[in-house]
Amino acid sequence: NVMDPNMLKHYVLLHDNTLEADAARKAEDVLKQMRETFGASACSLIRVNSNNQPDARPPLDIWTPCRPHVAGNENAAPSTARGALLSPEDQSEIMRFVADFTVTALVPHMDKRIRHLNGLVTAARKGFKNQLKSWGSSMFGKGSGEGAREGFVEGSEQSGPRYLYNSTEGQIRALADLAFMLHDHDLALANYKLVQPDYKRDRAWRHLAAASEMAALSSFP
Repeated sequence: NVMDPNMLKHYVLLHDNTLEADAARKAEDVLKQMRETFGASACSLIRVNSNNQPDARPPLDIWTPCRPHVAGNENAAPSTARGALLSPEDQSEIMRFVADFTVTALVPHMDKRIRHLNGLVTAARKGFKNQLKSWGSSMFGKGSGEGAREGFVEGSEQSGPRYLYNSTEGQIRALADLAFMLHDHDLALANYKLVQPDYKRDRAWRHLAAASEMAALSSFP
C-alpha cells in the first residue's frame, strides 16, 4: 500500500533465435494472444541470440559494466562471454525498444501521473484555507481526529509512522519524486518543502531526513 498502484505495465516477450525454426511462428502466436489480453500498445516482441558466430565477443559489451567485479573472471574464454550470441542487430533492436518505450510510454505516463497528483495535492494542501489548517496542525500538534487520517499508520518510537500511497503525505512525496526524475527541480523542491512540516509534526524523522536530502539535491541540480 506504499507504492503507486497505478504503475505503468508493459509486457515483453523474448524470442531466442537459437531455437527451432517453428519457435518463431509460436512466438508470433503468443504475441497475438498477449495483445488481445493486454492491448497492442502494451506488448512487444524482442528477438535475441541471432549471432551465428558465438566464438567472437559481442561488438558492444553491455553486461560487464553493470556487473560487480568478480576476481579471477578477467580471462574468461570468448565462448563464455555474456551476450556473445547477441548480434549487432539484436543490440540495435533492444536499444530501439528502450528508446521507443521511454519516449512513447514511460515519460508520458510519468507526466500524466504528475498532473493527476498535482491536482490532488492542490485540492488537499494549497490555497489559503488548507494552508491555514496545515499551519494550525504544525503549531498545535495533532488534533483529536488526526488518528483517523487516511493512509496514516502509527508506528513505534523507533520505526516511526508509515504513510500509505493514499495519504496526502504519500501523494506529495510521490509527486516530488516524479518531478525530480523528470528534472523539474522547481516543482520537486516545492513539494519536498511542502511535506516536511508534516513529517516534523508526526515525528517521522526518517521521512523528514529523506525529504530534506532530496530538497537539497533539488536545490543544486
